[in-house]
Amino acid sequence: MTILTLRTGLPPGRIDCAGLMPKRDLADNTVVFGNRRLPLGELFAIDGAPGDRLELRGTDARCDGIGEGMEGGTLVVEGDAGFYAARGMKAGALHIKGNAGDFLAAAHPGTRRGMSGGIARVDGNAGDRAGEFIRRGIVIVGGDAGAYAGARGIAGTLVVLGQCGAYAGWALKRASLVLARPPQSMPPGFGDAGLHEILYLRLLARRLGLDPAPFARVRRFAGDQQAGGKGEILVAAP
Repeated sequence: MTILTLRTGLPPGRIDCAGLMPKRDLADNTVVFGNRRLPLGELFAIDGAPGDRLELRGTDARCDGIGEGMEGGTLVVEGDAGFYAARGMKAGALHIKGNAGDFLAAAHPGTRRGMSGGIARVDGNAGDRAGEFIRRGIVIVGGDAGAYAGARGIAGTLVVLGQCGAYAGWALKRASLVLARPPQSMPPGFGDAGLHEILYLRLLARRLGLDPAPFARVRRFAGDQQAGGKGEILVAAP
């Protein structure tokens, strides 16, 4: 296991963490910090040896791209993450114990391929467009998510246990949004498909270590009709 601890007292500047992956020897890595590229050791204290688990400690909201392109292993973040966490993730497990910024598990700018596998879990809140263009895999947000959650999702599952912002599921194709509360709003292309008891949801909750009780019965909204209408938003029902 490798442990990277963000050094204190760094000057302002965003940190590109996209290359920090499990199973890699990171000692000779360089990292973009603001408009400069610096040796990893100038930004993070490095401890341990390469293995299937990487821990990032002391991170904050300027640490962008955490878990980008992950293909396996476990990445645990003891802190917050910036923009584009889990962007293009393919496999493995990413666990962010703080908050995440905009575009969690979303696509690269100008592309239509978001997260395509693995599990990304955020214990805190996530920003706007979480899961945009998701193709496969599971994203769990333990707190609130911003606007356009799951927008243009192609497949996969986004779970939000807090409050979900406006336009949830905008242009959704075939993905599933599982929400503990009704979103602030959803696009007009969704239709109410009634109350359902879906055994798979309870099994999924248990698999993810979540309380299955809130998802014993859900209200299903089918849509978005402007994108073919094969997606769904499942909202926990009392």
